[in-house]
Amino acid sequence: MRIFTNWSHPGLQWLLAIFLIFNVGTQVLAQNEALITGIVVDEKGDALPGVTILVKGSTQGVVSDGDGKYSVNVPGSKGVLVVSYVGFLTQEVAVNGSATIRITLAGDAKALNEVVVIGYGLQKRETVTGSIATVKAEDFNAGLIADPLTLISGKVAGLTVTRPNGSDPNAGAQFSLRGATTVYGYNGPLIVIDGVPGGDLQTIAPSDIASVDVLKDGSAAAIYGSRATGGVIIITTKKGKAGAPTVTYSGNVSFDQVAKKYDMLTGDQYRQLGADNNLTVDDRGANTDWFKEVTRTPVSQVHNVSVSGGNDKTNYYASVNYRDFKGMDKVTDRESVNGTVRLNTKALNDKLDFALNLTNTFDNRTFANYGAIAQSLNMLPVYPVRNADGTFLKIPILLTNCNGTRLPTWPITPMGRKKANFWAPYPRPTAFCRR
Repeated sequence: MRIFTNWSHPGLQWLLAIFLIFNVGTQVLAQNEALITGIVVDEKGDALPGVTILVKGSTQGVVSDGDGKYSVNVPGSKGVLVVSYVGFLTQEVAVNGSATIRITLAGDAKALNEVVVIGYGLQKRETVTGSIATVKAEDFNAGLIADPLTLISGKVAGLTVTRPNGSDPNAGAQFSLRGATTVYGYNGPLIVIDGVPGGDLQTIAPSDIASVDVLKDGSAAAIYGSRATGGVIIITTKKGKAGAPTVTYSGNVSFDQVAKKYDMLTGDQYRQLGADNNLTVDDRGANTDWFKEVTRTPVSQVHNVSVSGGNDKTNYYASVNYRDFKGMDKVTDRESVNGTVRLNTKALNDKLDFALNLTNTFDNRTFANYGAIAQSLNMLPVYPVRNADGTFLKIPILLTNCNGTRLPTWPITPMGRKKANFWAPYPRPTAFCRR
């Protein structure tokens, strides 16, 4: 039996043409592809599994196996391989007709930020961007800093740092990170200094701080337990670096002044007010600005000297910080000297890290009497501060009111320490008597 096929049918001719074109194209493509094999290693020669190898300009690519080996088809003999891996710099390797290529990847120091150690585990930086904030020394607020946390005031979203008594050098900053947690309990964040929880910010000099990390998320602060319900602030202090000894000095001088004073009557205006209203004034002949008598224009200063150095095994850092802060009133001041020595060394083939940290702070403080400012606004401007013989003015113990009845009064009493050398005024019970 003979079978006849009619190839003259137009549809069959088209199918035959498409088949031939596809077959020839596939054979040409197969002839132009080159199989490239090899291994991917790091700078130490260790194999890297899971490395992505892509053919540049296409979507074709493979991943290295557990031994770092790979096999990929490259169109032509002059293709380019794009090799990428977490923690390493992306590298482009030209094929140049080679059939076997050994690829060595270099580490990327910046890529260390891709993984962040928080609590008991690891998380990618992109997942905790809003939970962890880091402020380096070069980004700190400049100027004369009385409280370490004012270094990062306005630098971290969600962290509120305020100083209600800004002119008082003995008043610390108030800060809030995650809001109130209890009605009466402490709702501030936990302070961790060089890995030690519960540190006191007043024991370290602001100039000795290298960085401040703020942990706002519960998972980021989980390792510190219930103490971290208000967040965690981690302070890392400066340490020595390998190299020749380096001596550094920094200093600041600043002054404060009252932006706007109360508009008070002078002694002459007070006397004139009594005369205009037919009133008798208990006139002592003075023209005293009592607010001026209890305030000043304070000049504060900070000086810091540090020495650091070392080698690959041992490094050291030592500093002395002197701070002299003056308050707006004539009593308040704070003089502080802080000394720090830090030594870090490695032993037993770098298997043992030894760290020594010694810090000592001397504080001499004189606290403010806030009532003196208020009383200075009540004291009569016709009273002098001192008598003619140089002694402080004292109001008589008994006075009479406008009807002749005796009234007890309060003598002018001292404010603050003796070294202040001035007295806080108290108001008289009567100021005028109608004639």
